[in-house]
Amino acid sequence: SNGKLTLEGVDGTDSAGIYFNNTTATNGKSYSLSSGNSGEFMLYDRTSDAYRLFVSSAGNVGIGTSTFTGANAFMDDLVVYNATAGTGAGLSIIGNATNGYSSIAFGDTADWDTGRLQYNHADNSMAFHANSAERMSIGSTGIIYVNGDGTGGRISGDGSGGLVLQDG
Repeated sequence: SNGKLTLEGVDGTDSAGIYFNNTTATNGKSYSLSSGNSGEFMLYDRTSDAYRLFVSSAGNVGIGTSTFTGANAFMDDLVVYNATAGTGAGLSIIGNATNGYSSIAFGDTADWDTGRLQYNHADNSMAFHANSAERMSIGSTGIIYVNGDGTGGRISGDGSGGLVLQDG
């Protein structure tokens, strides 16, 4: 014995996995955590017959889906899907402090955050970064600031449906 647990499918059609069954609860949920025949890894809701988490053999991650065909090939590394008609799919980023930041970074091997979308919880503003610098922000009152260092222009509503453009 070398201290490892190995699970194998019984035949070529079944995938190896661990099954979780709760038959004593009133909703009686059943899940499986398994490895598929093509190298994929999945968390499957057997009661609802739905994938909850799916990792393809290429490393793409699906939440609520096992197929990436509806996503653009350049944007299919993480797909969040909601199959319930009349509802949307969402992603929430929640910070645990009212004075912190929530961010999404866009980068490459040379610079991990050369582009960034950042929400500031302290003043409830949203900043847009390009080429590693803040280029635009939206303040908590809805005023748009261009060129994040304060020297750029400002765009705001005039109260009657028009826009007011101001120099920095």
